[in-house]
Amino acid sequence: MGGVSENFHGVMNQKPKYILVAGIGKSNFIGQLYLSIHKKYPKKFDIDILGLRLFSNLEKGKYAECFTNQFKIRKSIEIKDLINIFNFKLYLHLFRFIRFGASANYLYSFFKEFVVYATMSKKILKNNYDIIHFHFPTKEKLALFWHIGRNQKYVVSFWGSDLMRVNGVFNYYIQKKVLRDAYKITTHSLELKDQILTKFGRDLRDKIFLTKFPPEEKLYRILDEYSPKIDLIRIRFLQEFNFPLTKNLIVIGHNGFRENNHIQILKQLSNIPLEIKEKCYFILPFSYKNAKDNLYEKECLQELSRSDFSGKILDTFLSWEELALLKLCTKVYIHLPVSDALSGSLTEAMYAGSEVITGKWLPYSPFEDAGLSYYSINDFSELPQIFELAISKNPDQNSALANKEKIRDYFFPDFCAKTWFSVLEN
Repeated sequence: MGGVSENFHGVMNQKPKYILVAGIGKSNFIGQLYLSIHKKYPKKFDIDILGLRLFSNLEKGKYAECFTNQFKIRKSIEIKDLINIFNFKLYLHLFRFIRFGASANYLYSFFKEFVVYATMSKKILKNNYDIIHFHFPTKEKLALFWHIGRNQKYVVSFWGSDLMRVNGVFNYYIQKKVLRDAYKITTHSLELKDQILTKFGRDLRDKIFLTKFPPEEKLYRILDEYSPKIDLIRIRFLQEFNFPLTKNLIVIGHNGFRENNHIQILKQLSNIPLEIKEKCYFILPFSYKNAKDNLYEKECLQELSRSDFSGKILDTFLSWEELALLKLCTKVYIHLPVSDALSGSLTEAMYAGSEVITGKWLPYSPFEDAGLSYYSINDFSELPQIFELAISKNPDQNSALANKEKIRDYFFPDFCAKTWFSVLEN
């Protein structure tokens, strides 16, 4: 793993590194990352972005200081693109893709995308970037990769599901090819680093750096503001959302996807003692859910009823203030997804003082390394016993404050920016 460095090489007036960002279109994560780097290291980097979701008018003002250019992507083929149909590289790639089992649909979409990007990239790559930073390296997010020069330095950043939930021979071929010539590779934990080495080869060891994505500090500022007066505003919040005033709020998961294992969690907890069950109110956040899976919400409601739990599906989009209040009012937060990278919802819950239960199969060594206090289970069968411990635990102000301090020290933007410096500066 590369170490965190703030060595400016003794050159105070060094020309800023020119970086182009490409890949996943989640402007909230991308914007927050490069804004924190810009604030920590002003004038060290000159950053453009390509192929990312356009920022809203509100965000444009927020991120204007850290992005020089934001290039729009184009999906439709124009007349000026037609010359690229005769590009030999296009057919060489297609031939290789067919050998490794690419689907007809992907071959067609790649053909169209390649023809468009061949035109776009000529203009963009004239900027002679020091580094191109590819986020979320799945085949759908690498359109620019096929057009960069042989000597172009590029960094590849895994987010989590782009490593853990991507499989098949063709996807392996694509990622192996991208990693082979990468200048540096980043991920979030030792577990994910080991997955990369196991999957793609131990020769990548010296290329891999551990980094952290900074959180949106707004929620934490609101948590700090509301925490001292939560007893005064708690009742009004609970009444507004029709939550019971005298029960412990238990939140399961952070969205409405099956991968959060809501039903398996509820089934395991169905046999807890009745006196504990009657004191709990279960909340399943479903503001974000799989639009193609209409049955899952109904199945979760049926399981709540079958297990004789009081609770509800919370499908309302919460404001920052409402989200902070929910976290401050939550007694236990249960997060046991199939896979995850490094959950921001866990640090938020721990920062708010909730008892957190998660799984040891998740790559959460950064939480352990920071010394955060939470419960962790090896298997779902252990959940009832651990839940009884968590729900019966008396509030511990010292433990809650210790978690807060550690989260500030190891997961806030200032520290996260340092983890990226040695990746992008050298």
